[in-house]
Amino acid sequence: MEFRTLQPEEKEQAIQLGEFAFQHRFTDEDRDYLRENTQPENVWGAFDGERLASKVSLLPLNVWLHGVSVKGCGVTGVSTWPEERRGGLVRQLLQRGLKDMKDRGASSPCSIHFLLVIIASLAGSSIAMRRLPNSKKTSSQPQ
Repeated sequence: MEFRTLQPEEKEQAIQLGEFAFQHRFTDEDRDYLRENTQPENVWGAFDGERLASKVSLLPLNVWLHGVSVKGCGVTGVSTWPEERRGGLVRQLLQRGLKDMKDRGASSPCSIHFLLVIIASLAGSSIAMRRLPNSKKTSSQPQ
């Protein structure tokens, strides 16, 4: 098994694996968006030959805590084909991916879902989340 980040031409495999894992069929518009906006350097994959067996997306972001920006990364899109489960692939992907993010300056990994729950529960406080540069979607920063 080879562990590495995706190549641009492997985005379609990542989309298909995500659709299966989360039992959600993307619309053509969603697929086009993912093809255009997925940053392969932020998606770690376990490859059996040319076949993507498992993946983890690690998105660089800033978390603002009471006016202080902390570099972190969001963990999302964790997916593995059923026949590849229980083999430690996700653990190995997370170890490699989180080390890569740490090398790129991120200090705090957490799930995107967890961040959204925290942000929603603290609405009105000075906490916001913003994707780092190279991201087309951003939310407003605290003033």
